[in-house]
Amino acid sequence: METSMPRARSVLRRLSQASLVSRDQSSSRWKLHDLVYLYSSEKAQELVSPEGLQECFVRISERYESLAEQADFALRGDDRGKARFRSVVEALGWFDDEHLNIRAAAWGARDSGFHEASYYLSMHLVLYFDMRMRVDDALQCSLVAYESARALKDAERQVRSLNNIGLALTAQRSFEEAIQKLTKATAIAERIGFLEGRCDSTISLGSAVRQGKSPRAAIPILREALQLAKRRGNVGSIASSLTNLGSAYREAGELGSAANVLSESIAFHRVSGDRRREASAHGGLGAVFSNMGRLDAAVQSYRKAFAGYEEVQDYFGVNLTWMNLGATYLSMGKLVDARACLGRACIYFNSVGSGYYEAHTLMNLGNVEAAADNILSAREFYQQGRAKYEEVGALDYVNHANDLLAGLGSRT
Repeated sequence: METSMPRARSVLRRLSQASLVSRDQSSSRWKLHDLVYLYSSEKAQELVSPEGLQECFVRISERYESLAEQADFALRGDDRGKARFRSVVEALGWFDDEHLNIRAAAWGARDSGFHEASYYLSMHLVLYFDMRMRVDDALQCSLVAYESARALKDAERQVRSLNNIGLALTAQRSFEEAIQKLTKATAIAERIGFLEGRCDSTISLGSAVRQGKSPRAAIPILREALQLAKRRGNVGSIASSLTNLGSAYREAGELGSAANVLSESIAFHRVSGDRRREASAHGGLGAVFSNMGRLDAAVQSYRKAFAGYEEVQDYFGVNLTWMNLGATYLSMGKLVDARACLGRACIYFNSVGSGYYEAHTLMNLGNVEAAADNILSAREFYQQGRAKYEEVGALDYVNHANDLLAGLGSRT
């Protein structure tokens, strides 16, 4: 960390020539051979005092914490990350290379009682894991951060980490537990007067209630979140509260309000620089337009969503858009295009183990085949979709699948 680049390159070259290190073929990283790593670890224990080893660990942790913070800023579209990372893709690539080391540093800091370092290192990994669809890892990092925040007796950090725990549980569709954690976060934030934390956790609570209970139950929560965001004066929070409110309006059937709110959110996301959330708002608006029968407008919104998601390598968002575009093509009578879009999304959701969205695509593929009078294929897709809904516990959708299968009974 304190060696000049020319000197570091010279040392690495000599070590490589001696077969002590090797170059990773997929990146610019170097790695120690296992036996060399074992030998160096043993010599460190022999030659370096416990205080010296601890000092070295602290220096490494501080270095990782600084770089991880900048990479996290870059993922969020925050200009503070641009000094080190020129794009979201570059920051993601750095996390791809370093996340194991960062996590090891976070766990080591926790075990050594360096709770502040453990908190920050863990929190900086959460968004990365979310964007890479590694929800279990995001949850584990959030739990470690919460443990560290409690050890520090820091209520604000407890609120932030509880918010991330709630978000991860929502992504896992563990809605009851998510709502419990997020309700606790909002209560702590309100008690200590932490406006930022109260705003963020209220947005997350509204999202969990929308998906776990009902869209209509979420609307007053998300309206409150919008007012908190405006009091806070943060553009990103205003944009996020509007996007979530728009989704709740759409799912509650208030399509006019949904279109207005989502259109407003896009402008705020653009100002905040968060391309991923801007893409989400475009996708949500596309779904509203599709529900309204404005199918050409829906396709245009989905194209804007694709651009944003692809820019930040959000493959889940990309394939969610393929699924929604496929459903819109079905409504337009473009069955070949619908089948291609839905098939692509279905393969992806299966590959990442997202049974809920795989079930959605299977049901829509069944609708495509039913529209094409391929009744046997439609029945097979509906049965596969029903099985996936049963697997993830989406009982309302199981009943819907049964209704569609019953509707095929009179067709041959």
